[in-house]
Parts: sequence; structure tokens; C-alpha cells
Amino acid sequence: MIKHLFPSTRRIALVLMAALLPSLGWSACNVRSGIVPQDIKMTMGQVTLTPNVPVGTVLAMQEFPIFPVSNFANCTWGSGYMIGQTLIGNPSTYDPQIYTTNVQGIGIRLSRRIEGLSQTVVYPHQLGPWSNTNLNLSEGYFRVEIIKISEQTGSGTLVSGQYTRYYADGTGAGRPILTSTLDASAITIVSSACEVDMGSRNIAVDFGTVSRSIFAGVGSTNTEREFQVGLSCVGPSHGQDSVKLSFGYTPDPSGAAGVIKIDGGTEAASGVGIQLLDNRTSTPIDNGDRVELGTVTPGDHQFQLPLKARYYQTAPTVNGGETRAIATFTIEYN
Repeated sequence: MIKHLFPSTRRIALVLMAALLPSLGWSACNVRSGIVPQDIKMTMGQVTLTPNVPVGTVLAMQEFPIFPVSNFANCTWGSGYMIGQTLIGNPSTYDPQIYTTNVQGIGIRLSRRIEGLSQTVVYPHQLGPWSNTNLNLSEGYFRVEIIKISEQTGSGTLVSGQYTRYYADGTGAGRPILTSTLDASAITIVSSACEVDMGSRNIAVDFGTVSRSIFAGVGSTNTEREFQVGLSCVGPSHGQDSVKLSFGYTPDPSGAAGVIKIDGGTEAASGVGIQLLDNRTSTPIDNGDRVELGTVTPGDHQFQLPLKARYYQTAPTVNGGETRAIATFTIEYN
């Protein structure tokens, strides 16, 4: 039995040596203590696309600065790596470098320009190996690209959270040197498009010449003029979006609802403003108000917003002169 024990013991020793050998060649890069990770806030706002945009189109692109950090990590003997990790989504079937998002048909490509190496790397990636050296985070920029990756596209806000992190293999993902984060509503995709009809792009409302005698006191109104804004819309290929018009103008100092301040000048009238109203309900439209037009679904849609403008007396005395006021509107989607 003794003769059988020695070979068994020898085999165990050989197995232990084999298990230990890989650790002899292991090395790593380690982020130094006290290093605070740099976080890229990927705020891009609203991204709008029409259904006929080709697959592969970059719908929006924005670059965010990366500031240099000297001597942030040390790589010891052997070889160590820096790892760029993607945390949200999966490689798309259209292009594995473009990752899927929570919005149908919309992908995101994240990359980093390393000025010190004159190199652009797409996430995820691995840089190295390095040994017996200190590492610097080079000045550069972080690029975010929103891309159409399929024919069918939806609408919605990209999910918030951390999208990437860049870390040393030794200290691990829990101590990154660079991260990218998307806050709530930072990027919203709208798969619809509306165009203002030609006759509604510059609307001139003529009040003609009126007498001061028709003004009956502060808060009185007269000389109503009706007009409308027309939109032609193409709905999303999937789902639905609501369409609104956001109005902007300089409010009259009186604070009266929906009253636009008359442009100043030596020949300008005073004591009066121009009130803007939604003619569907006769509701004054204040500066910054969003007026809903309706909902767009797949296909073509036409909208008409009836409006009304009229004189509004803002002071006890009305002095004659020119009355000129400007309001603008912007198309918004939800």
C-alpha cells in the first residue's frame, strides 16, 4: 500500500503547482487612492426623426469634454489593462458597436477620443497591456451618437442611469476613473415630424386704424381678429405622439393674461397691448404656454389651431400711435 501512496501524493503536488502557476504571471493596473471619477452627463434633449429616415442614419451627435488627469493609475510588473465597459443595452444586430436602447429601433454608440494617443475607441473596449508605468487620462471628448437601427421606430425617453465606466483591471469596476450617466429625460426620442404650412409661417394680423374712443377702461377689449396656424404631420411608424405648440413673447408689464407688450419707440401707442387667445375656448395664451393640437399615429395628419388677437387696455389712459407686437411658436412633441 505504501507503493501506491507516493504516486498519489506526487499527483496532488503536481496539480497544486499547476493551479498556482497562472497566478505567477498575473499583474494589474490599479487606480490610486483619492482619485475621484469624472462623470459625463449625456444631456441632448429631444431627438426627432421622420419615418422615412434610412436605417443607419445618425439622428443626433454630441461631444462632451474629458479633462486630463495625471498619474491616476499605476501598472506593476507583467501587464495590466484599462477596461471600457458598456452597462445598458446589448449589441444591435445592425452593428455590434451600436447598442440597443429601451426605445424601439433606436440605438446608441458611445466612444471616446484620446488626444494623447490620437485614437478614438468605441465602448466596450480594452486598452493595454501596460507594465511598470504610470497612466494619465488624456484630454479628449466623449461622443454620444443616436442612430436609427431598424425600420420600425418608437418614441420615448431613454432610460436613465450609468451607461459606461472606464476602470483599471486591478482595482476593478467599483473604482472607475471615467463614467457616463443619463439623467431622467436627458434624451427623448420622437418618431414624428410636423411642418408648419406655408401660409402659417409668418402671419401678419392687421388691426387697421382704430379710435381711442372705443377703449372703455382698463381690461376692456376690442377689434378682434381671427386667424389660424396649420400643421402637416407624419406620425411615428409605431405608437403615437402628442403635438403641441409652445408660444413665446414679451408679456405686457400689467401682467394681464395673454397680453403681449407693444414694441417701444417714439411713435408707439401706450396704455394698450395685444391679447392672444385660443379661439376654440377663448382662453388667453400666456408666454410659455403649450397648447395641445392632438395626437399623431402612423400616417399623415393635418392640424389647424384657430387663434384670436385683440386690443386689450392696460392703463387708464390710451395714447395713440403704432401698435406692433410679435409672438412666436415652436412645435413640441410628447
